[in-house]
Amino acid sequence: AHEINTPLGYVSSTVEMLGERMDIVDTLVGDFDNLIKMLTTPGTDDGALERQFTIVSGEISAVRSEGSVQETAQLLKDSIYGLNRIQEIVVGLKDFSRLDRAMTADFDINKGLDQTLLIAQNLLKNRVAVTRNYGKLPNVTGSPSQINQVLLNIIKNAAEAIDVSGKITIKTWSDHGMVRISVEDTGSGIPANLLSKIFDPFFTTKEVGAGTGLGLSISYKIIKQHGGDIVASSETGKGSTFVISLPVAETAAIRKTA
Repeated sequence: AHEINTPLGYVSSTVEMLGERMDIVDTLVGDFDNLIKMLTTPGTDDGALERQFTIVSGEISAVRSEGSVQETAQLLKDSIYGLNRIQEIVVGLKDFSRLDRAMTADFDINKGLDQTLLIAQNLLKNRVAVTRNYGKLPNVTGSPSQINQVLLNIIKNAAEAIDVSGKITIKTWSDHGMVRISVEDTGSGIPANLLSKIFDPFFTTKEVGAGTGLGLSISYKIIKQHGGDIVASSETGKGSTFVISLPVAETAAIRKTA
């Protein structure tokens, strides 16, 4: 909602400014219309005609001196940019949720990560630098919306583990019939005695009221249901790394029929 509201407010502002410019255009068109009528009406008083010429000339000079034409063109470009940004976010949300697609489908993990990062942009911008090291991947088979939910949970946790500023490195590769996704952050890390509990329902290292403790447990369950695995490693004060493994489409199909 925040990501959509920002460009929407920008577009609303530029459209209001365009509305003000239209008042100037409306006045200019009206005075031009009067001038044309006076020029085409026999017997028009020369003094009145001269005064109308002066009015129109003054308005044209004002428009030119204020740069209204160039400014209006720029406002239109800015509005189009804002609308395109909104469209990009909406398409990203649609692709992220896959509401118009089958529950089970072949899925491109790299594209899923890009869509997830777009959704998570509000958590990352101006604070967390993201490095993407994507490998060439085969598709995986499963529920795109559920897989995207896992990716969002992991990236969201990584961003929230970074107090002020830091870095998230995302790597993808494939081996042994599995697609691997590594999400590494430079956050506060997880104490060794708590690392084995992070996938337990309702367990959280966040402050009371800051988390439900269900994000990682749900993510773990989803990945297991897809025939994959998720493991975590961490060092207090240096950050954490989560590695998700999912069977490629062909492997998943063989396992399903076996």
